[in-house]
Amino acid sequence: MGINQKGVTHILVVIILILGLLAGLYLAQNPTFFRPRASEPKNSLSGPGVSVPIDRTPPVVNITKITGAVMINPTNGFIKGDRVEVLATATDNVGVKQVDFYIDTGTIGSSTASPYYAVWNTKAVVDGSKHLVYALGKDAAGNRGSSVYLNITMDRTPPTLTISAPLDNSNVIIGSVQPITATVSDKVSGVGSVVFQVNNATICTVLASPYNCNWTVPSQAGFYTITATATDKAGNPTTSTIKVYAQKFRTSN
Repeated sequence: MGINQKGVTHILVVIILILGLLAGLYLAQNPTFFRPRASEPKNSLSGPGVSVPIDRTPPVVNITKITGAVMINPTNGFIKGDRVEVLATATDNVGVKQVDFYIDTGTIGSSTASPYYAVWNTKAVVDGSKHLVYALGKDAAGNRGSSVYLNITMDRTPPTLTISAPLDNSNVIIGSVQPITATVSDKVSGVGSVVFQVNNATICTVLASPYNCNWTVPSQAGFYTITATATDKAGNPTTSTIKVYAQKFRTSN
């Protein structure tokens, strides 16, 4: 016996009512099913029951020391040795993976644990040449952070120095004030200081031109050794020495 149209309609109504009842029961037990999901935070990836932070913060890197370097300000300095160590600190919100050290555009070494350092072999570095020294830190996420670039100049050449007054083997007068004059120059880092000594006792330290010193000649007659030592800003010294004879009256030299 077939089912007429009215019977089919009745069956469909019953099915719809049953489905509606089941849906109501499910929503009663799962009230957040149709609730809009909050947008995912920008610093994480999420899946079913998983939230993975995204690290976009680069390491913070600072070069703390270049062994043997004389820094005339925070970013400029001079070196003179054949082997230099570059030391750095590095911090990261998650963790530092590696610190790479650079001279100009080439690496001189990498370090994966603190203290972070690399050795710069400077034997072949040309005197007077200028170089950029910096370090790049990398974390596990691939973020890279750079230190400040340091301008480092190689200077192995000491200053040129002569004592121009008094003359070597000249006579000076006991009790007089004798001017001592030095002529000094330096091509790379510049003159840092000139120290004047008489018989190994320091009488003047001069930091800028003109390099002059007044010496009160002792009352005792005899020979005196006058020494001038000039040191450039890289730490290279040079010395000039003369002798004079102290007497009561000046005679022709």
